[in-house]
Amino acid sequence: MSIRNLVLIAYGVFIGAILLISAIEFRNTNAALSKIESLRPYATPARVADGLDDVSNGLDSTRRRLLVTFLILVVVSAPGAFFLVQSLTRPVQRLEERAAAVAEGDFGVNFEIDSGGEVARLSRGLAAMMFRVRTVIAKISAAASSIAGAGGEVAEIT
Repeated sequence: MSIRNLVLIAYGVFIGAILLISAIEFRNTNAALSKIESLRPYATPARVADGLDDVSNGLDSTRRRLLVTFLILVVVSAPGAFFLVQSLTRPVQRLEERAAAVAEGDFGVNFEIDSGGEVARLSRGLAAMMFRVRTVIAKISAAASSIAGAGGEVAEIT
């Protein structure tokens, strides 16, 4: 599973938790409003009726604030999730592109990437590997030149 998928799953769980909490709060405020409305016929004194209106208005206000808060959380967290996905996957994509270049025969690729954590360690490991590959290629080239020179000398002698 890719890092992008893991982050998107985490974001989905986050949004799901917010939805669940919001649904519970909406249910609770609806239940409270229903109870208040069921008491309204018995609220004959004006003060009691005004008190019920105040509580009802307060619950309506709470429900609206909860909805606005939920919408703000979703709107604010979506760009953050996108940025997080990009910051995690972009360095990995660059390493993948550089590895593809090496597979095509370009041994001059630099694997150093300014990143943190596991990606930085992977980058340093790949850079060390490329240094060793270049060293081995240089030794093989030197040995091949030496053998070619020696082969030329043998050809001159015979």
